[in-house]
Amino acid sequence: MSDADDIAKVKADAVMFFVNEVMAAFEAGFINDHKSSLFDLYHCARGHVERNYAIKAPTIESVWGEHVANAALHGWNNVQGVKYDS
Repeated sequence: MSDADDIAKVKADAVMFFVNEVMAAFEAGFINDHKSSLFDLYHCARGHVERNYAIKAPTIESVWGEHVANAALHGWNNVQGVKYDS
């Protein structure tokens, strides 16, 4: 395997490790249903990075701003002053 293949394998393993952690949270009852917002996904990824790699990840608000964070939680059509057609 080349270095590029090794790096790709590490990245793929990290993604699957993250997804399996979310699945374990679902199985254990920490997640009530399978419906997740982008806000939820970001929050899960942030917690995953902090728990498993001891790296403090930035909040969604600090990266994307309050307005986008709110839309990621509730959807653009539910954010006051913004209407997007899908």
